[in-house]
Amino acid sequence: MEEIQLNLFEPVSIKEICLIVPNSPGQTFYNLRLEAYHGQYMVKKESGTRGKIWDKRSWTFDFFEDADKYFKRRIKEKTNRNRKSPRKYEVRVA
Repeated sequence: MEEIQLNLFEPVSIKEICLIVPNSPGQTFYNLRLEAYHGQYMVKKESGTRGKIWDKRSWTFDFFEDADKYFKRRIKEKTNRNRKSPRKYEVRVA
């Protein structure tokens, strides 16, 4: 694992991803970000439609491995073609 340089004054973004629902009339999105801050790791989520954020949540972890595992699990859940939700997310390619 590579060394992560932490900043004591502001969160450091380690990785992020944007998921969208293709051909969604509401332009539904789900943004996920993994950050390091004050010796902890946070997975932050923002979701909404048409560029407006309707929901924000965050989960805090003491260890990078746990935060990274959760980050990857959320992506896998959201992009699962067999999920029960009618929303089938895909990774947005810039």
